[in-house]
Amino acid sequence: MCSAKRYAQLNKMQIGFGYNDEWDELEPFVTFKECKGMEGEFPLHNGKEDSFGLKECELRLISGSIGLDQFNSMFSKGEIDFGSNFFIYIIDSDGVNRRSCGMTEVEILEIGLNKNDKTLGLKISGYLSCLEKGEYGLWKNRIENGLNRLGEWKNLQPEEIMAWLRIGLSYNSGTNDRSHLKVEINGDDLTEEDYFYCALGEAVNGPGGYFGLNLDALDDCFCGDFGVKSDFTLVWNNHSNYKRLFPKKFGIIKEIIEDKGQTLILK
Repeated sequence: MCSAKRYAQLNKMQIGFGYNDEWDELEPFVTFKECKGMEGEFPLHNGKEDSFGLKECELRLISGSIGLDQFNSMFSKGEIDFGSNFFIYIIDSDGVNRRSCGMTEVEILEIGLNKNDKTLGLKISGYLSCLEKGEYGLWKNRIENGLNRLGEWKNLQPEEIMAWLRIGLSYNSGTNDRSHLKVEINGDDLTEEDYFYCALGEAVNGPGGYFGLNLDALDDCFCGDFGVKSDFTLVWNNHSNYKRLFPKKFGIIKEIIEDKGQTLILK
C-alpha cells in the first residue's frame, strides 16, 4: 500500500493520478477532489474490453491540486506522458493510497477549468480496471465519516457486498491475533450468501472488520494476521436459516472451521 503523505487532508478522500512505464505504482503527480466513472459508469464502444479484461470507458476528474497552467507546462516538458500506463488512486485523509485502478491507452478528451472553483478539470478515456459496484461511495463514506456503528453492512445491496469486504481487507490486514476468542453471529441477519463474511469480520474485528471475503480467504485468515491465533470459538445462532438458504456454502464453512481445529457451536 503506497503512501502520499503530502496529500493528506483531514476527513477528506482524494483521487490521485500517476503513472509509470513499468506498471509500478508511484506517488501521484496531481490529486483531485472527485472522480466520476471509476465503476465504469461511462463506457465507450459498449464497454469494449482489452485482452486483460480492462474496460474502455471515460473518467471525469474534478478540482485538481495544480492549476491549468502548471499542468500544461508539465505536459509540454514531457513530465506527463500519456503513452504510459496510469493509476487512479483513492487516497485517505492520512495520505495513504488505499486503492488503485490501472488505466492504459489514456487519451485526454477535454481539459479546462471547473466552473465553480476554477481548478483543473480533466476528462480522459482509456482501458480501466474498474472499481466494484458501489465501491466509490463506500470508500468515500469510510474515509470521510469513519465507521463505528455495528451492522451497517445489513444495508448493503447484494452487488455492494464485495466492495465492502475489500475495503475491510484494506483496513484490517495485519491485525494483531488473539487467543481464546469467542464471537457470535446471528443467522437471521444472513439473508445474502456473502453477508456471512460481513458478520464474521465485524464479530472478530469490530465495525467494518474483515475475516475473509470468500472460502479461500476465510481459510487463509485462520493462518494469522487477521485477529485470530488459536482457540477460536464461533457461536452461530439461528444457523438453520443460513443452512436452509445456502446449504452448500454452509457445509464448506463448517468444514473449514473444524479442519482448522477451531470450535463451531451451532444453535
